[in-house]
Amino acid sequence: MWHMDIIYQSRPLPSKPSKFRAKSWTESVESYINEAKQLSICILRNRKLMRRPYTWLVTINFEQELEPAVVAATWTKVARKLRQRGVVSLWVREPSTSNTVHHHLLLKNVIDGASLARIIEESMPPRNEMAWHKNLKPIQTGWRVAFYLTKAKLSGVLRGQEVSDYYARKRLLFKPKLGLQKYGTIGSFWEKPKKQLWKEITEEEKKIAESLKRRDVRRLVDHMYHFFGETISYKALERDVGSDPDAPAFQRWMEQLALDDQTIE
Repeated sequence: MWHMDIIYQSRPLPSKPSKFRAKSWTESVESYINEAKQLSICILRNRKLMRRPYTWLVTINFEQELEPAVVAATWTKVARKLRQRGVVSLWVREPSTSNTVHHHLLLKNVIDGASLARIIEESMPPRNEMAWHKNLKPIQTGWRVAFYLTKAKLSGVLRGQEVSDYYARKRLLFKPKLGLQKYGTIGSFWEKPKKQLWKEITEEEKKIAESLKRRDVRRLVDHMYHFFGETISYKALERDVGSDPDAPAFQRWMEQLALDDQTIE
């Protein structure tokens, strides 16, 4: 039986030496993780701006080996038909160890399952021309799905063991220069342009980092962590206080801590 060339990297480079931040979905595992982290965070920020959860996670699997050019051309047609039928979605493309390709779709528009299933059937090629199957799952909150879509690095419990990279075994990198885009959108998925979202996020991160250099801010974080009995994660408190240390409530608390110091003295 004929098999085409393998489309994924069986032994991707862990990293490549560079003085710049690694940015590529195919160059190395490190660069993939960086790209995946950025996309995942943008997905979560987009959901925050939507003020509601995403609606559906759809997976469409091509069951046969297809040349990359065929995958790209087929998906372009499918995405156009989905858009014409009202689907608004992010899609992420992944290879599998069986040398096939599947697409995850994160839907933004509100739609019932029966209608969504019908639209997908109408948009995909007939199964007598191309073998494929679909899976539809409603989304409740959508926090973890952002990392599942991209296979971003995320800690978790796997087979009873705490691991620092939950999706490491499922993370496959396409071979470079296949002409296969890693992800894209159908309709108006982003509440703001993705570049603008990421710029805002990086600016916030810089602000938090600078705020946490202040002694009074760091002390308040430590105090709150012990005050709440460690029921809130330390990192969450760092972000809450560091993002807006001059908020009136935080300022009053810091002033009280300063007064407590004077009383002790």
